[in-house]
Amino acid sequence: MGQALIAPQFPNLQRQLEGHDVLCVYGVGDGSFYSQIQSWLKKKEERYAIFVEEDETIFLRAKELPFVKDPKVRLYYHGSEETFAQIAWEFLFLSCTHVNCVEEKNARATQFFYLLDVAMHTVNLLAADSRDMGQRILTNLIHNLSAFPQALLGSSLKDSCRGVPAIICGAGPSLNSIIPLLSKLKDNALLIAGGTAINALNAQGIIPHLAAHVDPHPPYSRFLQQDIAETPFLYQHRFSHELLEKVHGPRVWMAGSGSYPLEEWMNSSCGVASERRDNGWTVATFCTSLALELGCNTLILAGMDFACGEDEAIYASGVSGQEHADEFLSFEDEAGNEHLTKRDWLMSAEWLSAKAKEYSDRRWLNVSSGGLPIKEIPRVDLSSLLFPTSDIDAQLHAVLAQATGSCVDPAQVNMTLAQLKESFRQTSHQVKQLFNLWKKLHPRHPLENTDYVFIQMELEQGICYQHFLQPLWEVWKHPILRKEPHPVGKQLHRLLFFNNVLDTNMRVFA
Repeated sequence: MGQALIAPQFPNLQRQLEGHDVLCVYGVGDGSFYSQIQSWLKKKEERYAIFVEEDETIFLRAKELPFVKDPKVRLYYHGSEETFAQIAWEFLFLSCTHVNCVEEKNARATQFFYLLDVAMHTVNLLAADSRDMGQRILTNLIHNLSAFPQALLGSSLKDSCRGVPAIICGAGPSLNSIIPLLSKLKDNALLIAGGTAINALNAQGIIPHLAAHVDPHPPYSRFLQQDIAETPFLYQHRFSHELLEKVHGPRVWMAGSGSYPLEEWMNSSCGVASERRDNGWTVATFCTSLALELGCNTLILAGMDFACGEDEAIYASGVSGQEHADEFLSFEDEAGNEHLTKRDWLMSAEWLSAKAKEYSDRRWLNVSSGGLPIKEIPRVDLSSLLFPTSDIDAQLHAVLAQATGSCVDPAQVNMTLAQLKESFRQTSHQVKQLFNLWKKLHPRHPLENTDYVFIQMELEQGICYQHFLQPLWEVWKHPILRKEPHPVGKQLHRLLFFNNVLDTNMRVFA
């Protein structure tokens, strides 16, 4: 978000609005501010203004003002935390900036905008896998289910590494300074790395004990450069199926957080219970969740900077990448130095703080020398830590030898996929039937027709609808219905959405 501007003068308003679709205004006043943005709103179809008022008297008076009737204007009374979620979901996938029109409440406005920023980024992260109508995740789920019979169950490894310290590696620049020590500690601590951190370690000749990936579409060439041929590989079904096929070491499947109802149905159909796990926001938090699942008593965060300097590399040496350069936010560290971070990095740091508080019986240490401080987790020098001598490779080999296989029957996998394909085909047919009835019945409301109601009831009882279409609609209905207040129009938009999603995703079964 942009920096808040103070009333009554807004000399930089036009510049601030550049590149944004939504303007959030704190304080309604007499509504005169609307005249300054009216022309901006009209220049683009998907532009909106949100007015937020915490004074109930002013809010009720503002409801009667003419500018509120503009369909591009929203007026919110901020009396609870629900305001943030309401705004975040309605303006999903749009860029937002803000101004403060109540100078004497600048501190309250700053806090409001901060919490709104967090809510909007959280919602965008939650909805990110739905941006392509769910096609990428559906493709991965279907293909990875076929590989499920050969996988080990991560849940069977629970508490198998009690008493073993874990060093969880991120790919932050500070990893460079401790890599020489990491190579010496491989016999004393379980080294876990995920995503780009594997490349950073490999560049210095280090292979982690456990490798993890969760990205449904990671950089292809970067993954192929990773030296993890015999390394146990921990993944979720959402992970890229093209790359999972190239993994030759033991594959260990980990349950997700419940974000994909279709995955849970597929697992259940194959006889596997999906115990939901809170894996956080990034592969770094996924690795930390893994260490907790394994029962590691000491969790040491290495290279988890969650930040970089303006002229510094994003990753540790040996890894190139500027793909997130347009997503950076600035912040100051304890010494007043300026750094860059991203919202998912900030949220990951907050997640780690919360987990350290929740699992206070474990020892938490941060040996990352730079970047974002993580509350509840003290910084220490890795060289000052003492580790018991042990043979981690031998212990890990014994643990994996006792791990439970998925026991999924390949024939059941085929039956599940066939049932799913048929449900998608049948649902597509039902949606087209509803469209034909809609055209035939117009201008009557289709829900007044018995045939229409019966077909819709059948559709809503199907696997495809319950576990795929409806969850997707719960995300997309917010941006789709921003401009459609009429109930009949909403019904039609929902049907159009279903048709588009099915046309897009039926090719996955080809």
